[in-house]
Amino acid sequence: MSALDRLKIREKEIVEVMGRRPVVQRIAILQKYKSLYKDNLFAIFNSKLTGYLKDCLIALCYTPAEFDAIELHRAMRGTDTDEDTIIEILCTRSNEQIKRIKNVYPKCKLLVYKIIKYILYLFSKLRLSSITEYGE
Repeated sequence: MSALDRLKIREKEIVEVMGRRPVVQRIAILQKYKSLYKDNLFAIFNSKLTGYLKDCLIALCYTPAEFDAIELHRAMRGTDTDEDTIIEILCTRSNEQIKRIKNVYPKCKLLVYKIIKYILYLFSKLRLSSITEYGE
């Protein structure tokens, strides 16, 4: 019986294994689990867990670049833009890290387009606010 079969009892152990490993080892664990049990650990986490634990363990299944790409996509999805996430990711990552994000994003041209569109939108808001402030 694996830790996932007795999920309620073994959640702490799963967190300790996934949470105390560097990304390279976590990816290796996911691959090894799939080869041994013919099952996708990511899909199991997604179906059997809920709440913050689910979010945390799923996030640990991605490389940092994949996670950033997913978060950028989420932040720019729909009408509500999550400016804090976009600014945090784009301003705190090195050029090399941004290049990796661009490489893993499934539609990298779309990501670049969305970011440029968003930056132009912010710039126009800034210009408009400065004009209205001085025009009063």
